[in-house]
Amino acid sequence: MLSFREFFGKALRGKRARASSQRSARRRLPLAVRQFEQRIVPTVIFDPQFPKESVPSAGPYTVLNNPTVDLIFWGMTPGSSTVTSLRKEAQAVLSSSYWAGLNEYNNGNAEAPVYGGAWTDPNGPPAGYNVGGGSTTDIQARDAEVAKAIQANPSWAPSGTAVTQSPIYVLIPLLPSAGYNNLGTYQASNNTTDTINECSVGTTDSSGNLVADFFTQTFSHELAECITDPGAGGVTVNYSTATSFPGYVNATAPNVNNNPNQAGNLFYLNSGGQIGDGEQEPGFEAHYGYRLTGTDSEGDTLSVKVQSLWSNRRLDDKGSAGAFLVTDGNLQNIYLAPIWNQSGTINLQNYTDANGNPGPNQTITAPTFTGTYDLVIRGDQFSDPNNLASYNDTITVNADDTQVIVTVDKETFTLASMADGGKIRNITVEPGLGTNTATIQKLAADQEVWVEDGSYLGTGPAATKVLHRLGFAAGSFRPSRRPGGA
Repeated sequence: MLSFREFFGKALRGKRARASSQRSARRRLPLAVRQFEQRIVPTVIFDPQFPKESVPSAGPYTVLNNPTVDLIFWGMTPGSSTVTSLRKEAQAVLSSSYWAGLNEYNNGNAEAPVYGGAWTDPNGPPAGYNVGGGSTTDIQARDAEVAKAIQANPSWAPSGTAVTQSPIYVLIPLLPSAGYNNLGTYQASNNTTDTINECSVGTTDSSGNLVADFFTQTFSHELAECITDPGAGGVTVNYSTATSFPGYVNATAPNVNNNPNQAGNLFYLNSGGQIGDGEQEPGFEAHYGYRLTGTDSEGDTLSVKVQSLWSNRRLDDKGSAGAFLVTDGNLQNIYLAPIWNQSGTINLQNYTDANGNPGPNQTITAPTFTGTYDLVIRGDQFSDPNNLASYNDTITVNADDTQVIVTVDKETFTLASMADGGKIRNITVEPGLGTNTATIQKLAADQEVWVEDGSYLGTGPAATKVLHRLGFAAGSFRPSRRPGGA
C-alpha cells in the first residue's frame, strides 16, 4: 500500500493501521549463451538493489478475477476538466498491458480489472481525512462515501456479502499524492452487511496542483494490491532479514538497520507488505516505474506512468528468481538497474513507527533512490539452436536525458521521463551470438553506452566500450560469431 508521500519530499508520509475489518497492519510508507527464463509475459524488469523480498506462500491465492472498477471523484465539480482528465487517465491504466503482471498469482489467468463507471460528488471528504490513512475514521468515511455512490448508482451494489462479489470502489479526492487499499462494509437494502473493496488515491502535489504521474502511479499500485490481496488468503510479501536490508531508520545508532526489535525504529523499506511495497516505493523518493499506453472510452491513446510490482518468479538480470516488473506488451525483456545513493539524506519526521507516530525532525544518512537507472539490452531472446540465423540481432539506441528509445529486433521500448525521474544513465548492449548490428543513433553528453563483443558472454571488464558521450560519431558495432564458431 502506498503511504502518504510525494516524490521529492513535498508531502507527508502517512501511516498504516489495523482494524478488524481491514487488511493486516502493514506500514509502508550446449549452445546455451545464458539461461533466459520461460516468460509468462514479456516485461520491463527492475533488478532489486537490496536483498530480495519474497512471497512466503506458493498459493493458491484468493484474488479478484476481472473485478469491476467504479471511480468516485470526491469533492470535485461534475463534468469538470479535472474529472475528465482523471477519468481518462484511469481508463488508460485499466486498458494497458500492466495487469498481465498479476498472472503468476492466479495460475496464469488474467486478473485485469474492468472499468465500470464514474460518479462525482461535489462534497469533499470530512476534515482530517487522510487519503493514505488506514484509521477507523478514514475507513468509515470511505464506507459512507461508497454508500452515497451506490445510492446514486444502484447497479454498483455488490452482488453478495463476500469480498469477491464486490466491485473495487476507488475514491479519488483532490488531496496530495498518497494511497491506501482496505476492506470496508456496506449495509445492503436487504439488511445484510457486505464486505467491499476500497482504494483511496490522491491526485495532487502539496500545493494542490494536479499531477497525472502521481495519480496513475498510485492508482496502478493500489489497484494491483487490492486485486491480489483482498483479505485472508491474498498475496503478501516478506522482507529480507539480512542486516544489509535497510528495513528501518532510527534517531539513534545504528540509524539504518534491519532489527525489528530496536527501540525507536521507524519503517523505511520494510513497509506495507503487499506486492507494490518495499524497495520499489521508498517514502519521499522516486518510485520504480515505466510509461505504458492505454486508451480511454473516447478511443484516445494516453501515456501513463505505472509503478512496478513484485514478482516471485521473474528472473533478474543475473538469472536469479525475484524481481520488480512492468509488463509492457513486447515479446522480449529489458533490464533496469535502479541507482541508489548510499549516502543520501532523509528526515525522520516523514516516517512512522508501528503505532503510526512520526519520527523527530532529524536528518540522517540513509540510502536513497536517485530516480535514475542503468539499462541492459540483450539479444538472442528469440534464439533457436536449430536455426543459427535466429541468433542474429538488430539493436538500435536513440537516447537523451529525457527519453531513450530502444529497438530490439523490431520491438520498441520507450523509456520516457516521469514526474519523479526516469532518466537513463548508462546503457549496456549485449547482442550475444550470431551476426549482430548495434546502432547508437544519439546519446546525451552525460550518457555512456557499452557494447559487448559477441565472443564474450558476460559482463564486466571484458566488455568492449565502443561509444561514449555525444561528441563521438554515432554508428554501428557489428560483432560476428556463430554458435560453436570463431
